[in-house]
Amino acid sequence: MNTPPHSSPTRVRGFLWLPLIMLAFIMLALAGCESVEPKIRIPARVSYMQAEGMENQGLISDAIAKYQEIADQNPGTLLGSFSFLKIGDLNFGLDNWEEAETNYRLFLTTNQNSHLTSYILYKLVVVQHRKSITGVFFPSREIERNMEPNRRIIQEFQRFFFLYPNSMFLEEIRSYLSEAHKALAAHEHMVADFYFERGQFNAAVSRYLYLLKKFPNYPDSEQVLKRLIQSYRKNQQPGLAEELERFYQTGFERWRNSGKNSDTAKPPASSSAIEVKSRDTMARENPAGFIPAGFYPAKENPGRPSPRAKNPGGLPG
Repeated sequence: MNTPPHSSPTRVRGFLWLPLIMLAFIMLALAGCESVEPKIRIPARVSYMQAEGMENQGLISDAIAKYQEIADQNPGTLLGSFSFLKIGDLNFGLDNWEEAETNYRLFLTTNQNSHLTSYILYKLVVVQHRKSITGVFFPSREIERNMEPNRRIIQEFQRFFFLYPNSMFLEEIRSYLSEAHKALAAHEHMVADFYFERGQFNAAVSRYLYLLKKFPNYPDSEQVLKRLIQSYRKNQQPGLAEELERFYQTGFERWRNSGKNSDTAKPPASSSAIEVKSRDTMARENPAGFIPAGFYPAKENPGRPSPRAKNPGGLPG
């Protein structure tokens, strides 16, 4: 009688492992398909339109992030360049002046021949003006704070005027220039008084002279001249004090009698004009501009106090 052959234990175990092996191959195949699946990159123009849609919906933070992504992924392209402009304008609207300035300058760097250059240069002047103002409810230009934005306004204005002397923006930025000059002059006056009140008369003389020479239309120039004369006397320079006082009395009397004021007075064309013009002419044109060149330090920078002067209060120059 024939009997069925018995299955060996090895063959039975092989059949049990077969489904597990097949499952492992299927999982590996699926994983491989996922890894080789191509990533679809959205065209830059479509991304730019998406960013504009976010901007129009008021999603400013999302729009800025999208524009930044476009700029990063498309360097050297027109869309990448205009993304910097968009980021600058959006940050300008958020009062993020540093970010606005950075992106405006990036736009100028990447798109040097743009028809929007005059607009960007104008915005850079406005940014510096806004950076110079402090206070939310009562905005002011506090003279004890950083004066660098005011100096930058003068630099930006010079570049703007050189390139676009007939621009529609010129009248507005002239007003910013005037305010910057007033703020810088008031700051110099404050620093000079600081040294005077602390007995640092050599430093005070340098500051008062610098103020009169750099800002000849300063409204308080008469007060500055009085302090300058006092500083010379207290600094053991009576000869200079007496000579300057004679100029002061003569010059301001003639200036008052002529009916001129600091708004209409014209400053000299350059510092050398102080040496060339007569004292009477300088007194009539500008009460602060008739100081002879000999009163200015020959080797020291009038914009900074003498190294001999100390600064007990720690006021930055």
